[in-house]
Amino acid sequence: MQPKAALALTFAVVVVALVMATSASAFEKARVLPTGQLVTWTGEGGKSTLSILSNGGTIECEKSASAGNFEASDPELGAFLIVLEKCKSGIATCTGLGDVSGVILVSGTAHLVVDVLEPPLGAGVLLLISTVHFMCSVELVEESGEVLCLVKPAKTKTRQFEIVCEQTANGDPKETVYWNEAGTKTEMGEGKLLASINHGAGVMAAQVSKEAVLTNSEVTIDS
Repeated sequence: MQPKAALALTFAVVVVALVMATSASAFEKARVLPTGQLVTWTGEGGKSTLSILSNGGTIECEKSASAGNFEASDPELGAFLIVLEKCKSGIATCTGLGDVSGVILVSGTAHLVVDVLEPPLGAGVLLLISTVHFMCSVELVEESGEVLCLVKPAKTKTRQFEIVCEQTANGDPKETVYWNEAGTKTEMGEGKLLASINHGAGVMAAQVSKEAVLTNSEVTIDS
């Protein structure tokens, strides 16, 4: 598969989200204006990093491309495919099983959620990653779990969005709390994004990436 020169993992799943209304007790779903239409997207990103926290291992990919869609009948749930290119761990090239050298394909589903209460509209995307296997020299790495990323902007009619996945100064995932479509606060806790080496126990990992996303038409994330 040849990716278009144009991420997430991410995941450009930015066209709809849940929001917290100005009153903290008034929770309601966000709207994508206009509603009831198929929304497709493509994305591109620069360097991304997967940090395996227990042993300090790091996999870096120089660039990425992504694509996905949200059906008109279910605009809060999407599917995505991310193509990571020129991936390495130190000097070792990392390659997904069955993929071209240096390429790792990542796929899964994405749920749009409320990420923060203040400001009132804090849009996030929760990425549920299908298990990925890739080799870095003689090491087999298995990655699976969830990543929570920010989506920007809100309340702006546009085709251009940004998905940002971050980590803290000590290397932990930065975004770990969200509110689902029922308004329930969920704390992801440790171990939501897991990486294992050579079939060992899964350990917590953090994903760092930034992706520019372009939708097929202008939409607004609003409440």
